[in-house]
Amino acid sequence: MAIEPTIVDVVGGAIAGKLRDVHTGMPGKVVKYDSAAGTVDVLPVVRGAIEGEDGTLLLEDLPVISNVPVAWPRGGGFYIKFPLLQGDHVWLSFSETAMALWRTSGQISQPGDLRRHDLSYPIAFPCIAPDADALPTNGADELVIDGPGTLRMGASSADFVALAGLVRSELQRIMTAFDGHTHGVTALGSPTTNPAASVPPTPPLSPASDVAATKLKGS
Repeated sequence: MAIEPTIVDVVGGAIAGKLRDVHTGMPGKVVKYDSAAGTVDVLPVVRGAIEGEDGTLLLEDLPVISNVPVAWPRGGGFYIKFPLLQGDHVWLSFSETAMALWRTSGQISQPGDLRRHDLSYPIAFPCIAPDADALPTNGADELVIDGPGTLRMGASSADFVALAGLVRSELQRIMTAFDGHTHGVTALGSPTTNPAASVPPTPPLSPASDVAATKLKGS
């Protein structure tokens, strides 16, 4: 004998059905990256799930989401940006409201459509990866920027980078001293007939100045 659903069952089912269409955040994998546009096509990597009437779990693969803006840190004329590769993981955060008109105008805009927390309106944060791809350990006092090269700020290891201005000044000092030096001659003879008779240059070259940064190290 069939059991009539109660009002609680009906309301609960309706709420659950609507919540399945509310998306807040999930991981995704980059399918394609457009550096000029600052967007990615992203495949959500956690399947959608629906519980059937018999309690079984029904799974669905979510579609690739195209033209997703990448949330690079930026402001005040500064930004941080780096290449994204196919297969990189990102975190998708879904907008409360449609934002297509704002993206094209940059102004206060109408929503365009009334979808909320929809799959169509995420942004991608390149800030997450599976546990197997955890980042290497860094020191408690280190800020590390890694890629083709490594920069460490505040590190107790590695070597301080040289600053271009200090290197230029030190080279100029050496050149000036070299161009202006003279050799003295002893009573034993001249540098031409008795090279051993020459004395150190005048003025003598002072020790090299330090050209290292005080906070930034590289390796």
